[in-house]
Amino acid sequence: ANQSKFYPIFDKIFLLTTNDDLISHRLKNRRGNDFGKHPLDLKRVITRHAAFDEELIDQGAIVIDASRPIEQMVDEILSHIDDGR
Repeated sequence: ANQSKFYPIFDKIFLLTTNDDLISHRLKNRRGNDFGKHPLDLKRVITRHAAFDEELIDQGAIVIDASRPIEQMVDEILSHIDDGR
């Protein structure tokens, strides 16, 4: 809820996003964290998903398709980072 106060301290913001079906699947099937498994939690996540993405995009976030293999996502993120060397 308070993440927007931190935007100014970052040079880049990355938004890892995917469609609602994949988000639902991942939340229902993950281990080690029960958040999202309860129908009300899941509904809240899905209902807020589009607005959350839009907020970050409006802040200039770099959108990463999180439905791809992790190696591809990491490569894309790294391609956007200039470490100054």
